[in-house]
Amino acid sequence: MKKSIIYLSVICVLLIILAIIVLQKPGEKSVSEVSEGNVFQLDSASVDKIEIKTSSLAIKFEKRGQEWFITKPIEYRANQTNVNQVIHYVKIMENKGEVSNKPEKHSIFRVDEKGTEIVLYEKGDPKTAFILGKMADRYNSYFIRKKNSNEVVLAEGIYSHIFDRSLKDWRDKEIFSTSKELIKSIQFKYGNISFKLELRDTAWYIGKDLADKNTVDRILTSLATFTADDFVDSTISPKVTATIDVNGNQLRFAYNNALKKYYVQTSKSAQWYIVEEWRAKEILKQKNDIIKR
Repeated sequence: MKKSIIYLSVICVLLIILAIIVLQKPGEKSVSEVSEGNVFQLDSASVDKIEIKTSSLAIKFEKRGQEWFITKPIEYRANQTNVNQVIHYVKIMENKGEVSNKPEKHSIFRVDEKGTEIVLYEKGDPKTAFILGKMADRYNSYFIRKKNSNEVVLAEGIYSHIFDRSLKDWRDKEIFSTSKELIKSIQFKYGNISFKLELRDTAWYIGKDLADKNTVDRILTSLATFTADDFVDSTISPKVTATIDVNGNQLRFAYNNALKKYYVQTSKSAQWYIVEEWRAKEILKQKNDIIKR
């Protein structure tokens, strides 16, 4: 009986060891929980150009003054927050140690041609260049490889979605932006019908009619941060069905029946934007919708 127990114990230990060997990811070395410092020594203020290449998009950014612009595949003002996040996360990601230095293992960690290529320039020089591979065992840990190096390291404090965005999400989606407090009047026009919503002292009115405070507040909030859902990059001439004049800017709305969405253009730009119907209707109120009941 005693020999049987010993025999079974030995088998269990062997099975555990075998399971560990089978489950271990091939080509990986064990890494320390202790950080070896930042992967890159990046001077954020000096970064003036960024290149990112994913499986679906190759995009380039250039800093002009204090603002970032997309230069390829199109020329357009970039989403400043999204570009600055790239710089931030590259700067803070920590090196948790080398996991491999063998070229034949690059595909295992997806730090080969299937990875995301990222290059950050400082004062025109490509100082930081690496390939972002697959996620490790934590959602904020990824395998990366510096360009022109075989060393694969585990980087912590980084997220793939920061680098892998669609073109529309890299673009600046702002249509109109201001402080709510700076809006003193709004002119609405729907075909031959027009009316003006204006602030008098502390209350809003349309003509002699008092406006509903909550409704006005929702309109102001929507206008203050009015953003697009997508862009129209072809030439279109839609029929404008509504205009909103606010703070020296005119917003033109044209409804697309097929899309069930609005095209929107401002008097400051020739660009047409696509806006979800619900978002547009937060602004496009009729007189009876605004007057206090």
